[in-house]
Amino acid sequence: MDRVNTLLLEKILKNLSKFSGTTQQRVNDWLLTINQVFDACELPEQQRRKWAIGFLSDEALKWYNRQLIKFET
Repeated sequence: MDRVNTLLLEKILKNLSKFSGTTQQRVNDWLLTINQVFDACELPEQQRRKWAIGFLSDEALKWYNRQLIKFET
């Protein structure tokens, strides 16, 4: 059964859309989806932020990086 779960999670993660921050995307819908995937993966709360960053792109990723710079200074 573990092999089946692993294959399913790999497929889900591969098809998970990235959040780019465009006006066509709704952040709350994306957060709901990504949290459902993280729940299915049984990903601990403290690791979710680290993994979520990998699903950011374009303006959303630029925004995140700017926040890091502000936080570090």
